[in-house]
Amino acid sequence: MISKENIKITAEDFIADNPDRFNNKDVFIVEIKVSADNRINILLDSIDGVTVDDCIAVSRAVEHSRDREEEDFELTVSSYGIDRPLLVKKQYDKNINRMLNVETVNNKLFKGILVEVNDEAIVIEEKKKQKIKGRKKKEEIIIKTSILFQNIKKAKIVITF
Repeated sequence: MISKENIKITAEDFIADNPDRFNNKDVFIVEIKVSADNRINILLDSIDGVTVDDCIAVSRAVEHSRDREEEDFELTVSSYGIDRPLLVKKQYDKNINRMLNVETVNNKLFKGILVEVNDEAIVIEEKKKQKIKGRKKKEEIIIKTSILFQNIKKAKIVITF
């Protein structure tokens, strides 16, 4: 079976060694999957978006690093996609000021604007209507919630048109 770590090193080294090819877009690997029958799937993302040419370049680099005489494989390199859950910190960095749905490991749900990302957590800003003591109507308040990365079960961008 092909080593996932070996594929990761090859792809990351190629991206790091060719900033001009990627127009200094900070292309990064989100996920690599290698199946038992050597199907390799590499998912890329970038602060400024991933192009078909970016995917082709990484695909060629990985393919040329392998010997098909030794092991047969199928390789797919694609962009991560906006409709998929966020997996790595750089994706959160990329999506500051966007609306997120976040589900925690203890099944709490949050929907709000991602306002901050640090090495340990994200901060979500939610608008909620709440009854204020001494007032007749509910008023909109803003609640900021810090969620540790280790407590995030799933976070997805809310796509609006």
